[in-house]
Amino acid sequence: MNCDLFLYSGSSSAFNIKVYLANNSDLKAAGFTDQQAYTHFLVYGLNEGRQGSDYAGNTLEKARNISVGGQETSFTDWVGNADTNDFYKLNLVGVNNLTIALNTFSDINMKLIRDTNNNGASDLEETIASSTSTSVSSKELKLNSLASGIYFLQVYSGADANGHYDVKFVATPTPPSGSHIQGTKWNDANGNGIIKLRS
Repeated sequence: MNCDLFLYSGSSSAFNIKVYLANNSDLKAAGFTDQQAYTHFLVYGLNEGRQGSDYAGNTLEKARNISVGGQETSFTDWVGNADTNDFYKLNLVGVNNLTIALNTFSDINMKLIRDTNNNGASDLEETIASSTSTSVSSKELKLNSLASGIYFLQVYSGADANGHYDVKFVATPTPPSGSHIQGTKWNDANGNGIIKLRS
């Protein structure tokens, strides 16, 4: 069975085997084949409220709430003509270095957003970083000393791009100003949140 997204009979919703198995660990642990996963979705999954493909919301308001930390956290989903955007919501506690890696075989990109005016929309000036490469490989955002607060990652498809993706997050605390780490003195000399070694 092909793992691409397709519409199933009697509904406008879509189904993607790779995404369905990645987001339903009980089925993956049971060793379901592609055909078994599809049959499970049609017979049981719909009635149980399981989604066929779109586990991340399509707007900031409906973003998938995720937890990130020092251990890698990963998610698998799908974007394309029928579902052009996926949003993830993360809350950073304290100042953090954040790495986000996107792996895909389609023209799919990402951008990190901070909704500073709280209007529930991704305004141009609220984009902190983005990957806009047309390559169909791994893309990465590395951001240092991000302030505490709520951020959104938008994963979106390019022109006529359809495909699944894996996105991975790692957030590590940034040493606070004036702290000692193995004998090293850190200092935020001008109060801009960028910490440098103090000589």
